Amino acid sequence: MQNQTVELDTLQNLYDEWFEVRLKDIDKLEEIKSKIDSIVKHIKGYIFTHPEYWLISLGHDLILDHISEATTSLHQLDTFEISELTEKYKFYYFIFKGTYYLTIGEYHIALENFQAAKRIDISLDNIEKAEFYFKLGTIYYHFRKTIDSVHNISLALSLFKTIPGYERRVAACEIALGLNCVNLQQWEEAEERFYNALNYANKVNDTSMKALIFHDLGLLYAEQNLSKAAVHWFNESMKFNEPDHKTIYLLCREYFKLNDIDNGKRWLKQGILLSEKQNLDVYLRRFNLLKVLYLETNETIFEQTLKNEIQFFVKEELWNHVDENAQLLADFYSKKENYQKAVEYYQLMIKAQKHILKMGALR
Repeated sequence: MQNQTVELDTLQNLYDEWFEVRLKDIDKLEEIKSKIDSIVKHIKGYIFTHPEYWLISLGHDLILDHISEATTSLHQLDTFEISELTEKYKFYYFIFKGTYYLTIGEYHIALENFQAAKRIDISLDNIEKAEFYFKLGTIYYHFRKTIDSVHNISLALSLFKTIPGYERRVAACEIALGLNCVNLQQWEEAEERFYNALNYANKVNDTSMKALIFHDLGLLYAEQNLSKAAVHWFNESMKFNEPDHKTIYLLCREYFKLNDIDNGKRWLKQGILLSEKQNLDVYLRRFNLLKVLYLETNETIFEQTLKNEIQFFVKEELWNHVDENAQLLADFYSKKENYQKAVEYYQLMIKAQKHILKMGALR
């Protein structure tokens, strides 16, 4: 019993240490998690009675971008009552859960969890405040709420800059601000932000960040319809990291736009398989839309697929996807001289654009 008490005290110290270094030192973080796992496996029934372990595991999986493992950790964590957690751990429960849903593209659920975290009255240091602002700004970016996104990420950037050792988070903020510039079609400023971050990544040889920046440079050129340049940067990104669903989607789309059907099909297949494996519902729908847009010859299937997916995007209030696909369906009906249906979807497109403008996407 005494040995177990010592082990439990050691675990609590390791948990505290994990939280202390989680935003700063990945190598140290993995070392701490290994120590935690080695102790836990010797305490009979621990994982069935202590939600703290699964909370740490969820946060750890997310930092390492291990989405499948994070899904398992979240499932295990949600078998417990949240009342079993301390106020501090309740806060991180919502933060990690929100981050999980942010990662898989379920932005409404992500925002709900961050709002729940904000309601918990605990004291946060500047770094934790900065990370909160950064994640919240990232969620707003995906809603195209550009003003709110830039505001929160700028707050995060100013806080991260005040404390030595968080240069990587400063670079992450530069990337996020660059992405907002892409939404605003401020191409030169976006490129400058990305290269600011790249200077840091080159300085410390951070290959995962290089992969992210090259991906975002690809996005920058894709949004300008410079597909060859976009494909180049997406391929550069994949030299440093396994492609995620976002890179695969954009690479697939740009290959199709270049009429490189074989490569488009190859990446389409990979994207669908990855989306199914990781339960990425939004991206699975987006890959299916690419499939019907570039490969489907049956007009009935084309029409019905667009109608179904537009209905889903309206329900989820993903207005940028509504805008894009409503225009495609309206154009389809217009070519068929079905002007009543065409007007219906042009009106939906206008409605979506109004929502986007209302949310701060000054397009």
